[in-house]
Amino acid sequence: MNPYISSFLLYFLFTAIPPSSQSFTQETETHLHLYLHENFTGPNPTSITAVTTSTPSSFGTIRVFENELREGADPISKLIGQSQGTGTTASRDEGSSLVEANFVFTIGEYKGSTLAIFGRPIRLLLSSWEVNVIGGTGKFRLARGYAIGRNIVVEPGRNIIVEFDLYFRHHGAGCSKPSSASYCLNLKEPSVCAT
Repeated sequence: MNPYISSFLLYFLFTAIPPSSQSFTQETETHLHLYLHENFTGPNPTSITAVTTSTPSSFGTIRVFENELREGADPISKLIGQSQGTGTTASRDEGSSLVEANFVFTIGEYKGSTLAIFGRPIRLLLSSWEVNVIGGTGKFRLARGYAIGRNIVVEPGRNIIVEFDLYFRHHGAGCSKPSSASYCLNLKEPSVCAT
């Protein structure tokens, strides 16, 4: 038999039949409601300008942030995680940003899980805007969907509070128990998938 055909057949067999240790849980739809608190001032700002430019529109300016994710709009409401990432002024005339962020959950049932957010909230000072949910880890593995942000408080140069509704599908951290080992997607997780 031709060695190229044999190689192709072997490749097809190994990729077409997933091993039992790589099975997913059933897909789940989730809606999360939370508030992002961004603080530009004081001794511990959660957002800083890392790169500045001299253009009138701030084109090319890069901000780095670790904003607080809370259950409510009140700055002393329960802290549930952080939004860690960057925002780049990506338009010369609109003042639009390109935002890349991980929502990192630190308490409750989603502790240790993350959601990856990516998008272009057009004119962040508008009342509402939309970005993509492009991935996740932990209970939010393979997340995909969208997030709607609504500005609750906007004090330019001081504070911003954004109400978020996130709608996404994901597979979660659980898995079908493999027959001989405790693995989920090749990640050893005895507490989740113990045999």
